[in-house]
Amino acid sequence: HRVRRRLLAPSFRSERITRGTAVMSRVAGETVERWQPGQRLLFNETAFDLSLATLTGAMIGVELPEGLGDRIRTATGTIIAGLPSRVLLPKPLLRAPTPGNRRWLAVAAGLRSEFAAIVARYRAEDEDRGDMLSAMLLFRDPETGATLGDDEIVDELIGMVIAGGDSPAGMLAFAIGEIARRPALDEAIRAEALAVAGQEPIALEHVRAL
Repeated sequence: HRVRRRLLAPSFRSERITRGTAVMSRVAGETVERWQPGQRLLFNETAFDLSLATLTGAMIGVELPEGLGDRIRTATGTIIAGLPSRVLLPKPLLRAPTPGNRRWLAVAAGLRSEFAAIVARYRAEDEDRGDMLSAMLLFRDPETGATLGDDEIVDELIGMVIAGGDSPAGMLAFAIGEIARRPALDEAIRAEALAVAGQEPIALEHVRAL
C-alpha cells in the first residue's frame, strides 16, 4: 500500500494540480457557452458530464479520439448505476448470464479497453505531458525501483473516473441548486469572482483569493 501511494503521489503534485485548474476553467467555460437563455437542464446529468469531462481532461492531456470522451462518460454512468447491485447481490447471481449482467460486463470490458489503448499510446510516445497519466507512467519509486504496470494504471484511471465523476457531480448539482434558490447569494458570488478575476478565466491564483 505504501509503495502504491508513493507511485501515485507525483500525479497530485502542485504543478499537475495547477494544470488541472486550467482544465476545470476551460471545460466549465465551454459548458456554460453552450447554454441558452430559458433553456431547461437536467442538472444532475449536466453536472455529471461536466465533472467527468474535467477529470478526464486533467488525467489525459492529449486530445481524445472523436467520440471517446462521450463513450467514457456513457460507460462510466452505466457502471456506476450497476455498482450497488454488484456490491449487494450474491456472487452466483452476478455470474448468471442475464441481459443486465452481460451488458454491465461488456461495458466494463469496453471501458478498460478504451483506457488501455490510451495507456499504450502514452507508453509508446514516452513523453511527459504534465498530466496525471504521464506521472503514473514515468515515475519510478526511488526506494524500490518499482513502477506501475499498464493494467495497474488502467485500474487507477477507472477508479478515479468512477470515484471522481459521481461524487463531485452530486456536490456540484446540490451547490448550484442552492445558489439558484438564493438570488442574493448568486449575485454575491458573481461580484466576488469579478472582483478577483475580472473577465479572465478563473485560475488557481484566483481560487486562493476567493
